[in-house]
Amino acid sequence: ADGMEVAGLEISFGLSTVIYDSEDMEIDATEIAAGQTVNVTMTLGPGGVPLATEVKVLARIEDEVVLNGTVEAVLDDLIVVLGRRFQIIPNTQLLDANDAPATASSYKVGDLVRVRALLLAGDNLVALRVRALDGEASDIRVEGPIVTVSESTLEVMGIFFFLNDDSQFFDLDRNEVSATDLAEGQTVSVIAE
Repeated sequence: ADGMEVAGLEISFGLSTVIYDSEDMEIDATEIAAGQTVNVTMTLGPGGVPLATEVKVLARIEDEVVLNGTVEAVLDDLIVVLGRRFQIIPNTQLLDANDAPATASSYKVGDLVRVRALLLAGDNLVALRVRALDGEASDIRVEGPIVTVSESTLEVMGIFFFLNDDSQFFDLDRNEVSATDLAEGQTVSVIAE
């Protein structure tokens, strides 16, 4: 890779660009994946093009959440999905189902979307990316920190999921675990019907 785009800014790599992973190990540019959070130190290169001198891939932000669901309301600076209000800011990346740029007004009530957001103090959510999905919602998908967990319920992002004998739990290695292995603050990925 000879460069990347960060928050809409095209950044070039040069022969002297050094790239580190989240554990400070030097890596190749091809190991950077879309959606990762990075810290870029740069200078202006030939023709005024930003030239990265150092790129550091940051660890996943534990307060980052992802959910798939249907749009319940849309304003210029707000989208409501699964009862959660996401603030749309100028840097929010809005995409249609083909990954083409979109506007907030492109999304309609009932549309299926995936929202990646930051969970801020006071349970405020700021949308980093909203992408339309093809098809109809057959399930709900939420990724974020556990707020509360009991034998019968799991709360993630203020959304309550009821647990029963059919509920399945897996660790990162896809080994089956039980609800008692879950703890408040852990980041989980929930798929519910």
